[in-house]
Amino acid sequence: MDASSAGQAAAARGGRTDVVVILTDDQRPDTLPHMSAVGEHVIGKGTRFSRMVSPTPTCCPSRASLLTGLSARRTRVYGNSHPHGGWRTFFDEGNETRTMATALQSRGYRTGIVGKYLNGFAQNELGLPAGHRPPGWDVFLTFRKRTGAYYDYTLTD
Repeated sequence: MDASSAGQAAAARGGRTDVVVILTDDQRPDTLPHMSAVGEHVIGKGTRFSRMVSPTPTCCPSRASLLTGLSARRTRVYGNSHPHGGWRTFFDEGNETRTMATALQSRGYRTGIVGKYLNGFAQNELGLPAGHRPPGWDVFLTFRKRTGAYYDYTLTD
């Protein structure tokens, strides 16, 4: 999308730009060229950040940083499972109240997440009610129960 058409689209929505973040786990770089629809409809029409770095290239610390904009030192999520990481640590440290979702929602954006949230959320390690939805998400469809890697799962709703 060129700057002119992006600006016209944003003006039609009251000046706000749409934001879509797509995050994949454990995807090898050499698989992307084989995903022609992704290349055409997502990469070809979006912005590619080719000079980026993840200071903590592990699943949960990276997701926590993406969600909050904070380093692992600030989120205190250093690994994928409790007591040093995972959703429970993310929750215990108060990070659910300071995500991009809460920031965007407070500015009138509609927010949503589909797929994986954080390791441990599907197991509901804190025993929260089945309908627990972290603040800031209008749509929250994430893994609730998984018996396999990415199959045979139940989503929150």
